[in-house]
Amino acid sequence: MEIPRVGVPDALASHLTMAEQHEYLSRRSMLKGTGALLAAGPPLLQGTAYADGDKVVPAGRHLAFGRNPRTSMRVAWQVPAPVRKPFLRIADGHGGWSHRIPAEVRALHSEVAGVIAPYDQYYLHAEADHLWPGHTYRYAVGHDGFDPASGDGGPAAISTFTTAPARGVPAGKFTFTAFGDQGVSTTALAQDGAVAGQNPRFHLLAGDIAYADPSGAGKPPGSKPDADHDLFDPKVWDAYYRQIEGVAASVPWMVTTGNHDMEALYSPDGYGGQLKRWDFPGGGPHDCPSVYSFIYGQRRGDLARRQRRLLRDSRQPRLLARLPDGVAQAAPAVPAIAAGRRLRRGVLPSLRLLDDEPARVRGRRP
Repeated sequence: MEIPRVGVPDALASHLTMAEQHEYLSRRSMLKGTGALLAAGPPLLQGTAYADGDKVVPAGRHLAFGRNPRTSMRVAWQVPAPVRKPFLRIADGHGGWSHRIPAEVRALHSEVAGVIAPYDQYYLHAEADHLWPGHTYRYAVGHDGFDPASGDGGPAAISTFTTAPARGVPAGKFTFTAFGDQGVSTTALAQDGAVAGQNPRFHLLAGDIAYADPSGAGKPPGSKPDADHDLFDPKVWDAYYRQIEGVAASVPWMVTTGNHDMEALYSPDGYGGQLKRWDFPGGGPHDCPSVYSFIYGQRRGDLARRQRRLLRDSRQPRLLARLPDGVAQAAPAVPAIAAGRRLRRGVLPSLRLLDDEPARVRGRRP
């Protein structure tokens, strides 16, 4: 089956590599309206002390599908200090690197007198779009003074991602993984290794992500937990992203939020920190971005029909009631079936699926 070139003239496309075609489409998009301003990268912030770029190495890379998993991928990472003109670059298997795709800087400041010393975290986000379905790309993230395409950071600074298959193209069986209540520990690191060992197309994390707030009560941070305060340590998130990078840098890490992700220090509703840290595909309620849907390996008509049947199924309320915290929000979004298996303590089953199965995920708290 021939995949259309979605906007690149045939005469031109035959002479361009995949990366060059992406650059052509991206530049054409940026030249529309005010988007042309993005070509030079995000604006520098006045009064900000920028670090020397050659002394700052990106860390904590993690992927997420864009609004259309077949043609877009979002990449996020951290830097310990502000950098100039952060960017994402991509390349196909045989071509050269694309131009620098500007990244958005989302700074998060944490401070509570006598409890949390002033602490700043810098989360960077960029999206590659106009991609080819079912295609594997190399990618690298950087900033002025650090460009993996020029050799900075060595081979470890370059990773890969694969877009979802084209609609109507049979994907056969595929594997995804899922769990919730992860945290930061040697056990959690072993879970990441188990995920990587399954070689999944994507991973679902059903809330209660890093446990930077261990109690999950959403109370203001205090020096000790009591009736009016929770413990909260923003640095736990730094450790969490370092922990997952080994797998999340190449496997889309699709998260939803649970009560332990509600951090009273950040508005709105305690989830402002998550909006800084994560990219959500969208498509859900406008005031709840961690509720979303995405399609992987399904024809849209088939998925919609099966979802309607699931909603009519009298067993559905009981099914959702048995899911871990947070999964009920994401469950209708997952076009896959777990073959009746449950996630058991210490066990991460391989969820091998046919691409024409209904949306149903089952599990329980570890």
